[in-house]
Amino acid sequence: MYTFNTLRSILLLALPFQLMAQGWVNDGATVQITTGTHVYIKDGQFLNQNNGQIDNQGSIQLDQVWTQTGTYTTYTGNGWIWFRGRNDQTITSVSDLTLQNLGVDNGHTLILGSPVTINNQLDLQYNGYVQLNTNKLILNAGATIHNYDADHYIKTNAMGALQQEVGTVNVVFPVGNSSYNPA
Repeated sequence: MYTFNTLRSILLLALPFQLMAQGWVNDGATVQITTGTHVYIKDGQFLNQNNGQIDNQGSIQLDQVWTQTGTYTTYTGNGWIWFRGRNDQTITSVSDLTLQNLGVDNGHTLILGSPVTINNQLDLQYNGYVQLNTNKLILNAGATIHNYDADHYIKTNAMGALQQEVGTVNVVFPVGNSSYNPA
């Protein structure tokens, strides 16, 4: 388990780099993941807490849960977060969580524990589902969903909603409950 505390700021180098960690706790530090850097969190959770700041320009790949606590804890950047676990995974944030790019590549389900906003892309590779529960999945103007079909879609299992802007071009809402039923 890697723990970064408030006394440290971390810059992962701009060189192509891969860091593998068994769990990650950011306890108030500022962490910058630069372009070309891949952080893989294996066999452990990702916890961003106590005003922790994550600026992700590369990619974070994890096989368990993402939890972000605290009002002033933030996640920013143009990078990817990939859920690549062997079981269902959860993403939860106390404060608003806006992601540029989100990938579900786990053969299972990504469960929203809080609302999530996507600015650029949601990719549902390899049997990836996103289960809303009572939360909203918001795609801002220009954001797109890729690799959806009858085996890769947004599960509307409760009162949650997929929210997308609709303009003059067709927009698919790749949703369903127990089976795919796009709108």
